[in-house]
Amino acid sequence: MFSLLDEFLRLYQMLHSFVMSFVCACVTQFTTDFLCGVVLLAALLTGVLIGYFA
Repeated sequence: MFSLLDEFLRLYQMLHSFVMSFVCACVTQFTTDFLCGVVLLAALLTGVLIGYFA
């Protein structure tokens, strides 16, 4: 009984670490994409404003 609990805890820890690393990767990817989009949008708006006022 106790060994079964140990196995379950070990499996849970493995799954937990896998899920956490997966979530971290997703968040990092999303943040990178989001920041790239913001920078591109800002550059585009700046270009439009410069072209409009120049």
